[in-house]
Amino acid sequence: SWVSPLSASFLKRTEITAYPAALIPPERSIAELQTGIRITQSFTSQCHGTVDKFYLKLTTPDQENSPSLTLEVFDVQNKEKIAEQTISGNAVTNDGWSEFLIDPLNNSLGNNYQISITSPNTTPEDAATLWGSQADSYLQGQSAINDEPIGSDISFAYQCTQPAFSDWFE
Repeated sequence: SWVSPLSASFLKRTEITAYPAALIPPERSIAELQTGIRITQSFTSQCHGTVDKFYLKLTTPDQENSPSLTLEVFDVQNKEKIAEQTISGNAVTNDGWSEFLIDPLNNSLGNNYQISITSPNTTPEDAATLWGSQADSYLQGQSAINDEPIGSDISFAYQCTQPAFSDWFE
C-alpha cells in the first residue's frame, strides 16, 4: 500500500507521557538511603509504548559529595531484574525530580513491575532522602522498606514514549 511522505512523517511522531497520571505527592520523607536500606515500589504499567526513564523525588544534604544511587526494575511475574541504572550523587536534582534512564521496557502495558532504590556504602551524614505520600495514594502498587510495607507510596513517575495516536488503534 502506498503511503505519502506527509503521512509517513506523521506516523513517525511520538508522544511522551509521564505516569502515574495522578502524581504521588511528596508530602513526607520516606527514608534516608543508607547502607542496608532498600526501598521498593510496585506498579502496573499504563504505558502503550516504551518505558525508558524513571523520576524520583529526592533531597541530599550535600549534593556534590553524595554517594551513588541505584534504581533496579524487576518484572514481578517472572521474578527477574530487567533494568538497572546507577547515578552519581551530583546527578541528583536536590529537592527535585531526579532522572534514571533505563534500558527500554517495550510492550509494558499491564505488566507488573517493582522498582528498588538503594545506595550502598552510605552513611547517615551523606544519605539522600526519598520522598513520598502521607497515605496510600497509589492504589495500583505498594511500597516497602526492606520488604516491610510502609502504608504509603514513594513519589515516582515513569516516562512512556509511544507513537502518536497509538491508543486510537487498540
